[in-house]
Amino acid sequence: MDLTQGLALISSLILGIIPFAILGLALGYLLDPKSADPILSLSLILVPVACGSIPLPKPQIVQDLIAFSPFYHYRQLVLSAANLNYDNQLFLHLLWLLWACAAFGLLAAWSYQRDRTVQ
Repeated sequence: MDLTQGLALISSLILGIIPFAILGLALGYLLDPKSADPILSLSLILVPVACGSIPLPKPQIVQDLIAFSPFYHYRQLVLSAANLNYDNQLFLHLLWLLWACAAFGLLAAWSYQRDRTVQ
């Protein structure tokens, strides 16, 4: 791996994690701290399936729904940065992650305001 490919990989990893960090903030404000363990355990199963990393015999509708997952677009962004098997739709994946960042940001802002009024 040369320097430019390494920088592209690091930048795609950092850019792709931003929406999920915002989602984590939103979930932190929405959920009770005691419910974190079951949610994290469930996410260890759901995230690889949602990004399409685990090949399971799925019906076509599930495969189509995976394409709507931000986890799938994050995976494709990282694969394109590493020059692995990807679909050459870099702009689409960046826009999808930007949309997820905005949606998760609105959810985080709403959950923060909700948490402040409850206390």
